[in-house]
Amino acid sequence: MSTDDTATALFETALRRSSFLDCLDEEPTDKRTLVAELDCSRSTVNRGVRELEAAELVEYDDGGYRTTPLGRRIVEGFAELAADAAVWTELEPFLRWVPEEELGFDLTLLDDAEVVVPDPGDPYGVINRHVGRLREMDEGRFLLPFTGLHAAETVHERVVDHGADCEVVVAPSVARTFRDDEYAPVVAEMADAGGFRVFRASEALPLSLGVVDDRVQFIAAEGQEPRALVETERREVREWAEETFEACKREAEPVTFPSASGATSGDHLSPSSAGSDVR
Repeated sequence: MSTDDTATALFETALRRSSFLDCLDEEPTDKRTLVAELDCSRSTVNRGVRELEAAELVEYDDGGYRTTPLGRRIVEGFAELAADAAVWTELEPFLRWVPEEELGFDLTLLDDAEVVVPDPGDPYGVINRHVGRLREMDEGRFLLPFTGLHAAETVHERVVDHGADCEVVVAPSVARTFRDDEYAPVVAEMADAGGFRVFRASEALPLSLGVVDDRVQFIAAEGQEPRALVETERREVREWAEETFEACKREAEPVTFPSASGATSGDHLSPSSAGSDVR
C-alpha cells in the first residue's frame, strides 16, 4: 500500500471512529465507560477499539484505552479542521460575491468577524451597519468601487461638523458620481473642511474595503446592491487593510473639486492634488 493509500485509510478510520477518539483523548478509559459515554453496545465498542488499535491511533494503558501521540495529533487536526469549516461556513454569504484571491490574508483570521446580510426582518442590515459605524467615525480610509448617498451624507456630518478625517480611493465610476447634483454639494463641503481627500483609481477596484478607526469592514455587492458585510477588529486584518489601501492610494490620482463657495478646493487638499479634476 502506498503512503497516500495508508494516509487515506488512516484518515477514514479516524473519521469513522472520531467519537471514540474524542472520548479517549483525555485519559485512559475502559470499555464499560465507553459503552456508557457513546451510548452503544459492547460489541460496537469492541469493534471500534480494535480498529483504532490496528491503526495505531489508540493503545491500552493503565487499565484503559487512550489515544497514541499519532491519535492525539489527528484529534487536534480534526479540531482545527472543524474550526476552519465554521469560519468558511460563516463567511459563505460574503465569499459568494468576493473572490478569495482578493483577500491577501489567512481567512481564518476572520474567526471573530461578524457577518451581516440582508434578511426579511432587516433588508437594509448591511447599509445600516456600515452607516452606523460611519456615524461614530473619527478616521476613515476606504476603497470604493461603488458608493451611496446615505453613506456620503453621514461622512459629511462627521467631517464637517465633528472634524473627522477621511480618505477615499474611488473607482472611475464613483469619481463621476461625485459630480452628480445630489453628491456634488456634499463632496464640496467636505473638501472645503479639509478633512476629506479623494484619489481616483485608473480602473475598477476589486473590493469594497473600509478601515473605520480600529475596525475593518468589507462589503460584498452584486452590482450596486450590498449582499454581505464582514466586520472585524483583528489587528492582522487591519494591518493588511491599511497596507492595501496605501498601495491603491499610491497608484491613484488625487482629485480636486469645486468648493461650495465656487472656488477650487485644491487649497484644502494635499499639494500633490492641485490641478487634478474629476473626469
